[in-house]
Amino acid sequence: MAEPFNQKNQPQMPQAQAANKTVIIGCKLPNGIRLTVEGERGPEHIVLKGNANYYQRNPQRKFVAPDLVVGDSLTMVSSDFWDAWVSKHKDYEPYRKGMIYAAKDRDYAKGIATDTKEMKTGLEQCVPKNFGVAELNDDSNLPK
Repeated sequence: MAEPFNQKNQPQMPQAQAANKTVIIGCKLPNGIRLTVEGERGPEHIVLKGNANYYQRNPQRKFVAPDLVVGDSLTMVSSDFWDAWVSKHKDYEPYRKGMIYAAKDRDYAKGIATDTKEMKTGLEQCVPKNFGVAELNDDSNLPK
């Protein structure tokens, strides 16, 4: 049986050699997340895309958003930024559990997303029936 996914199972990404190199960051969080790194000119911010916006705009799933792979959103980020962020936040729970991960290319990201597609973030939509909430099919149950 395969070992459960975690950041330690991933092959190490090589450190950035040049400032213009990029890395693909996969994110399982529905609303994405804002990453911040203190730079020479002050704080630098990157917003990782979340998958919730794609599902809201595309409820019939007639097309697949180009930067959504097996339910994970992909964002291109400078590898210098990513290396700096990971060095400061390696114990951050979404990163440590694999909800935010780096991939060297789109195929590698798709592999990680496929292997972890059953992973729960705790931010999934709830199903009202699971909590004893009955569906309201007409207005007969509403107070008059």
